[in-house]
Amino acid sequence: MIEQAEQLGFKYSRKGCPCSGTPLIYTTKKDGTLYTLTIWERRNVWQLKSKGYLLATGKAENLTDKIKSLWDL
Repeated sequence: MIEQAEQLGFKYSRKGCPCSGTPLIYTTKKDGTLYTLTIWERRNVWQLKSKGYLLATGKAENLTDKIKSLWDL
């Protein structure tokens, strides 16, 4: 999932709290909006947030497709 995130333009920001599984947090700016991608590699899941709103979640298999479809709207 890290490779997929980097191909979409996300940059590594930090590690999240160990109490929630130590997710990897990536960020990017698109059209002036900051997007935060949280990846839990051990669980094989991710979530995309912006401005405090959850935009999408999923498994590794659909990360690229879901994010691209959101950005193409």
